[in-house]
Amino acid sequence: MSIATPYALDVGPPPEFSESDPYFYGWRTVEREQADGTTKSELIPLTEWDVLHPLEGDFIVLTDGHSRDCTYLQQCFEDIFQGRAHIKVFREHRIDWEVPKIIPHGPDITIVDGLTEEWDPTIGTFMMRQMNCEPLLVVEVTSPSTRKGDLHEKVKEYHKAGVPFYVIVDRHVSRSHPKMEVIGYRTTAQGYAPIEQDPEKGLWIPTVGVWFKIEADRISCRRANGERIADRAEILQELRTEQELRVQATRRAEKEGRKAKRETQRAEQESQRAEEEKQQAEKERQRANDLERKVRELEEKLNRLTAGG
Repeated sequence: MSIATPYALDVGPPPEFSESDPYFYGWRTVEREQADGTTKSELIPLTEWDVLHPLEGDFIVLTDGHSRDCTYLQQCFEDIFQGRAHIKVFREHRIDWEVPKIIPHGPDITIVDGLTEEWDPTIGTFMMRQMNCEPLLVVEVTSPSTRKGDLHEKVKEYHKAGVPFYVIVDRHVSRSHPKMEVIGYRTTAQGYAPIEQDPEKGLWIPTVGVWFKIEADRISCRRANGERIADRAEILQELRTEQELRVQATRRAEKEGRKAKRETQRAEQESQRAEEEKQQAEKERQRANDLERKVRELEEKLNRLTAGG
Protein backbone atom coordinates (compact mmCIF):
# COMPACT_ATOMS: atom_id res chain seq x y z
CA MET A 1 0.00 0.00 0.00
CA SER A 2 1.40 3.39 -0.90
CA ILE A 3 1.17 5.86 1.97
CA ALA A 4 -0.65 9.05 1.05
CA THR A 5 0.17 12.28 2.84
CA PRO A 6 -1.85 15.49 3.34
CA TYR A 7 0.50 17.49 1.14
CA ALA A 8 3.29 17.01 -1.38
CA LEU A 9 6.35 16.46 0.78
CA ASP A 10 9.32 18.70 0.09
CA VAL A 11 11.80 16.77 2.19
CA GLY A 12 14.94 16.91 0.14
CA PRO A 13 18.11 15.24 1.35
CA PRO A 14 19.60 16.76 4.51
CA PRO A 15 23.22 17.90 4.38
CA GLU A 16 25.56 14.96 4.17
CA PHE A 17 28.65 14.41 6.29
CA SER A 18 31.16 17.09 5.49
CA GLU A 19 34.43 18.32 6.88
CA SER A 20 32.78 21.69 7.61
CA ASP A 21 30.08 20.12 9.81
CA PRO A 22 30.80 16.47 10.54
CA TYR A 23 28.43 16.50 13.51
CA PHE A 24 25.32 17.71 11.66
CA TYR A 25 23.30 14.74 12.95
CA GLY A 26 25.00 14.53 16.33
CA TRP A 27 27.69 12.41 17.96
CA ARG A 28 28.43 9.31 19.97
CA THR A 29 31.11 8.99 22.63
CA VAL A 30 33.23 5.84 22.39
CA GLU A 31 36.16 4.65 24.42
CA ARG A 32 39.27 3.78 22.37
CA GLU A 33 42.01 1.64 23.84
CA GLN A 34 45.41 3.22 23.38
CA ALA A 35 48.70 1.51 22.69
CA ASP A 36 49.79 2.01 26.31
CA GLY A 37 46.68 0.23 27.59
CA THR A 38 44.78 3.34 28.63
CA THR A 39 41.47 4.41 27.12
CA LYS A 40 40.58 7.68 25.47
CA SER A 41 37.12 9.11 24.79
CA GLU A 42 36.40 10.07 21.19
CA LEU A 43 33.38 11.71 19.54
CA ILE A 44 32.12 9.79 16.52
CA PRO A 45 29.77 11.67 14.13
CA LEU A 46 26.33 10.13 13.82
CA THR A 47 24.82 9.17 10.48
CA GLU A 48 21.23 9.46 9.27
CA TRP A 49 20.76 5.79 10.12
CA ASP A 50 22.07 6.39 13.65
CA VAL A 51 19.46 9.12 14.16
CA LEU A 52 16.75 6.72 13.04
CA HIS A 53 18.04 3.96 15.35
CA PRO A 54 20.01 5.59 18.19
CA LEU A 55 22.03 3.87 20.86
CA GLU A 56 21.89 4.82 24.52
CA GLY A 57 23.94 7.96 25.11
CA ASP A 58 23.80 9.29 21.53
CA PHE A 59 23.49 13.08 21.25
CA ILE A 60 21.22 14.10 18.36
CA VAL A 61 21.26 17.72 17.20
CA LEU A 62 17.79 19.24 17.56
CA THR A 63 16.38 22.76 17.28
CA ASP A 64 15.11 25.01 20.04
CA GLY A 65 11.60 24.91 18.56
CA HIS A 66 11.75 21.12 18.62
CA SER A 67 12.72 21.10 22.30
CA ARG A 68 9.99 23.60 23.20
CA ASP A 69 7.29 21.56 21.46
CA CYS A 70 8.50 18.31 23.04
CA THR A 71 8.52 19.90 26.51
CA TYR A 72 4.96 21.11 25.98
CA LEU A 73 3.77 17.72 24.72
CA GLN A 74 5.40 15.87 27.60
CA GLN A 75 3.74 18.19 30.13
CA CYS A 76 0.37 17.84 28.40
CA PHE A 77 0.34 14.05 28.51
CA GLU A 78 1.74 13.85 32.04
CA ASP A 79 -1.10 16.15 33.07
CA ILE A 80 -3.70 14.09 31.21
CA PHE A 81 -2.53 10.76 32.64
CA GLN A 82 -1.66 11.94 36.13
CA GLY A 83 -2.61 9.32 38.69
CA ARG A 84 -2.84 6.53 36.10
CA ALA A 85 0.23 4.50 37.03
CA HIS A 86 -0.33 1.96 34.24
CA ILE A 87 0.32 4.63 31.58
CA LYS A 88 3.84 6.00 31.05
CA VAL A 89 4.94 9.02 29.00
CA PHE A 90 8.47 8.85 27.61
CA ARG A 91 10.33 11.75 26.04
CA GLU A 92 13.25 11.10 23.67
CA HIS A 93 13.70 7.67 25.21
CA ARG A 94 14.99 4.60 23.41
CA ILE A 95 12.17 2.11 22.77
CA ASP A 96 12.75 -1.52 21.86
CA TRP A 97 9.45 -2.71 20.39
CA GLU A 98 10.68 -6.30 20.52
CA VAL A 99 9.24 -6.89 17.08
CA PRO A 100 11.25 -8.98 14.59
CA LYS A 101 13.30 -6.92 12.11
CA ILE A 102 12.40 -3.61 13.84
CA ILE A 103 15.47 -1.99 15.39
CA PRO A 104 14.85 0.24 18.46
CA HIS A 105 13.92 3.88 17.91
CA GLY A 106 14.14 7.00 20.05
CA PRO A 107 10.76 8.73 19.54
CA ASP A 108 10.28 12.27 20.81
CA ILE A 109 7.12 11.25 22.69
CA THR A 110 6.01 7.68 23.38
CA ILE A 111 2.92 6.83 25.43
CA VAL A 112 2.55 3.24 26.58
CA ASP A 113 -0.19 1.44 28.51
CA GLY A 114 -0.09 -1.67 30.66
CA LEU A 115 2.62 -1.00 33.26
CA THR A 116 2.15 -3.29 36.23
CA GLU A 117 5.36 -2.41 38.06
CA GLU A 118 7.19 0.83 38.77
CA TRP A 119 9.51 1.87 35.97
CA ASP A 120 13.20 2.24 36.83
CA PRO A 121 14.20 5.69 35.47
CA THR A 122 17.90 4.69 35.33
CA ILE A 123 17.24 2.22 32.50
CA GLY A 124 18.07 3.66 29.08
CA THR A 125 15.92 1.38 26.91
CA PHE A 126 12.26 0.48 27.42
CA MET A 127 11.53 -3.13 26.43
CA MET A 128 7.93 -3.06 25.25
CA ARG A 129 7.05 -6.77 25.45
CA GLN A 130 9.10 -7.54 28.54
CA MET A 131 7.17 -4.81 30.34
CA ASN A 132 3.87 -6.28 29.02
CA CYS A 133 2.96 -2.90 27.50
CA GLU A 134 1.30 -1.66 24.34
CA PRO A 135 1.93 1.71 22.66
CA LEU A 136 -0.95 4.20 22.55
CA LEU A 137 0.72 6.94 20.52
CA VAL A 138 4.05 8.11 19.16
CA VAL A 139 4.71 11.79 18.37
CA GLU A 140 7.70 13.10 16.43
CA VAL A 141 8.62 16.78 16.12
CA THR A 142 10.81 17.32 13.08
CA SER A 143 14.24 18.93 13.09
CA PRO A 144 16.54 19.22 10.08
CA SER A 145 18.51 16.17 11.25
CA THR A 146 15.43 13.98 11.82
CA ARG A 147 12.78 15.13 9.34
CA LYS A 148 13.49 12.68 6.54
CA GLY A 149 13.26 9.69 8.86
CA ASP A 150 10.19 11.08 10.66
CA LEU A 151 8.26 11.52 7.41
CA HIS A 152 9.35 8.34 5.62
CA GLU A 153 11.07 5.43 7.32
CA LYS A 154 9.24 5.80 10.63
CA VAL A 155 5.85 5.81 8.90
CA LYS A 156 6.62 2.25 7.80
CA GLU A 157 8.51 1.07 10.85
CA TYR A 158 6.13 2.37 13.52
CA HIS A 159 3.27 0.58 11.78
CA LYS A 160 5.23 -2.67 11.82
CA ALA A 161 6.09 -2.05 15.48
CA GLY A 162 2.40 -1.96 16.36
CA VAL A 163 1.97 1.75 17.07
CA PRO A 164 -1.77 2.43 16.52
CA PHE A 165 -1.44 6.20 16.00
CA TYR A 166 1.52 8.23 14.79
CA VAL A 167 1.54 12.05 14.88
CA ILE A 168 4.16 14.24 13.21
CA VAL A 169 4.60 17.89 14.16
CA ASP A 170 6.38 19.13 11.06
CA ARG A 171 8.45 22.23 11.79
CA HIS A 172 9.96 22.39 8.31
CA VAL A 173 9.39 25.70 6.53
CA SER A 174 10.22 26.21 2.86
CA ARG A 175 8.88 28.07 -0.16
CA SER A 176 6.63 25.14 -1.08
CA HIS A 177 5.80 24.36 2.57
CA PRO A 178 5.56 27.75 4.32
CA LYS A 179 3.83 26.74 7.55
CA MET A 180 4.12 24.25 10.37
CA GLU A 181 1.76 21.33 10.01
CA VAL A 182 0.54 18.43 12.08
CA ILE A 183 0.17 15.09 10.31
CA GLY A 184 -1.60 12.05 11.71
CA TYR A 185 -1.64 8.37 10.80
CA ARG A 186 -3.83 5.52 12.02
CA THR A 187 -3.02 1.89 11.60
CA THR A 188 -4.83 -0.35 9.11
CA ALA A 189 -4.21 -3.91 8.00
CA GLN A 190 -2.41 -2.61 4.90
CA GLY A 191 -0.33 0.08 6.61
CA TYR A 192 -0.76 3.56 7.99
CA ALA A 193 -3.54 5.72 6.56
CA PRO A 194 -3.70 9.52 6.94
CA ILE A 195 -6.20 10.82 9.47
CA GLU A 196 -8.68 13.35 8.14
CA GLN A 197 -8.55 16.55 10.20
CA ASP A 198 -11.35 18.77 11.39
CA PRO A 199 -10.83 22.23 9.82
CA GLU A 200 -11.54 23.93 13.15
CA LYS A 201 -10.46 21.47 15.85
CA GLY A 202 -7.52 19.82 14.11
CA LEU A 203 -6.36 16.22 14.50
CA TRP A 204 -8.17 13.90 16.94
CA ILE A 205 -6.32 10.98 18.54
CA PRO A 206 -8.79 8.76 20.43
CA THR A 207 -6.25 6.67 22.38
CA VAL A 208 -5.20 9.77 24.35
CA GLY A 209 -8.33 11.92 23.98
CA VAL A 210 -6.54 14.94 22.54
CA TRP A 211 -6.95 17.35 19.62
CA PHE A 212 -3.68 18.42 17.96
CA LYS A 213 -3.51 21.70 16.07
CA ILE A 214 -0.92 24.30 15.04
CA GLU A 215 -1.67 27.62 16.75
CA ALA A 216 0.62 30.67 16.60
CA ASP A 217 3.45 28.66 15.02
CA ARG A 218 3.54 25.96 17.67
CA ILE A 219 1.72 22.76 18.50
CA SER A 220 -1.34 23.10 20.73
CA CYS A 221 -3.28 20.34 22.48
CA ARG A 222 -6.92 20.51 23.54
CA ARG A 223 -9.08 18.15 25.51
CA ALA A 224 -12.22 16.60 24.09
CA ASN A 225 -14.28 19.54 25.40
CA GLY A 226 -12.07 22.02 23.53
CA GLU A 227 -10.15 23.23 26.59
CA ARG A 228 -6.57 24.10 25.67
CA ILE A 229 -3.90 22.46 27.78
CA ALA A 230 -1.59 25.26 28.91
CA ASP A 231 2.13 24.66 29.21
CA ARG A 232 4.03 25.12 32.45
CA ALA A 233 5.41 28.54 31.48
CA GLU A 234 1.89 29.80 30.75
CA ILE A 235 0.61 28.40 34.05
CA LEU A 236 3.49 30.01 35.95
CA GLN A 237 2.84 33.34 34.24
CA GLU A 238 -0.87 33.09 35.05
CA LEU A 239 0.03 32.19 38.64
CA ARG A 240 2.38 35.17 38.92
CA THR A 241 -0.30 37.45 37.47
CA GLU A 242 -2.91 36.13 39.88
CA GLN A 243 -0.50 36.48 42.80
CA GLU A 244 0.25 40.09 41.84
CA LEU A 245 -3.46 40.83 41.50
CA ARG A 246 -4.02 39.25 44.92
CA VAL A 247 -1.25 41.40 46.43
CA GLN A 248 -2.76 44.52 44.84
CA ALA A 249 -6.24 43.57 46.05
CA THR A 250 -4.87 42.94 49.57
CA ARG A 251 -3.14 46.31 49.58
CA ARG A 252 -6.32 48.04 48.41
CA ALA A 253 -8.35 46.20 51.05
CA GLU A 254 -5.88 47.21 53.74
CA LYS A 255 -5.94 50.82 52.53
CA GLU A 256 -9.74 50.87 52.49
CA GLY A 257 -9.73 49.22 55.90
CA ARG A 258 -7.49 51.93 57.30
CA LYS A 259 -9.70 54.58 55.70
CA ALA A 260 -12.83 52.97 57.13
CA LYS A 261 -11.18 52.83 60.55
CA ARG A 262 -10.35 56.52 60.35
CA GLU A 263 -13.92 57.27 59.29
CA THR A 264 -15.23 55.16 62.14
CA GLN A 265 -12.96 56.93 64.59
CA ARG A 266 -14.02 60.28 63.16
CA ALA A 267 -17.67 59.26 63.44
CA GLU A 268 -17.11 58.10 67.00
CA GLN A 269 -15.41 61.38 67.81
CA GLU A 270 -18.26 63.32 66.19
CA SER A 271 -20.76 61.22 68.11
CA GLN A 272 -18.86 61.85 71.31
CA ARG A 273 -18.75 65.59 70.62
CA ALA A 274 -22.47 65.52 69.81
CA GLU A 275 -23.14 63.72 73.08
CA GLU A 276 -20.99 66.20 74.97
CA GLU A 277 -22.78 69.11 73.30
CA LYS A 278 -26.11 67.48 74.12
CA GLN A 279 -25.08 67.12 77.73
CA GLN A 280 -23.81 70.71 77.78
CA ALA A 281 -27.11 71.93 76.29
CA GLU A 282 -28.97 69.97 78.93
CA LYS A 283 -26.84 71.56 81.60
CA GLU A 284 -27.51 75.01 80.15
CA ARG A 285 -31.25 74.32 80.05
CA GLN A 286 -31.13 73.12 83.62
CA ARG A 287 -29.20 76.23 84.64
CA ALA A 288 -31.72 78.44 82.83
CA ASN A 289 -34.55 76.67 84.62
CA ASP A 290 -32.79 77.08 87.93
CA LEU A 291 -32.22 80.78 87.26
CA GLU A 292 -35.82 81.24 86.17
CA ARG A 293 -37.03 79.56 89.34
CA LYS A 294 -34.74 81.72 91.44
CA VAL A 295 -36.00 84.88 89.67
CA ARG A 296 -39.56 83.90 90.43
CA GLU A 297 -38.70 83.27 94.03
CA LEU A 298 -37.05 86.67 94.30
CA GLU A 299 -40.00 88.35 92.61
CA GLU A 300 -42.40 86.66 95.02
CA LYS A 301 -40.25 87.70 97.94
CA LEU A 302 -40.16 91.28 96.70
CA ASN A 303 -43.91 91.32 96.25
CA ARG A 304 -44.45 90.11 99.80
CA LEU A 305 -42.12 92.76 101.18
CA THR A 306 -43.89 95.47 99.18
CA ALA A 307 -47.31 94.34 100.30
CA GLY A 308 -46.24 94.23 103.93
CA GLY A 309 -44.83 97.75 103.93
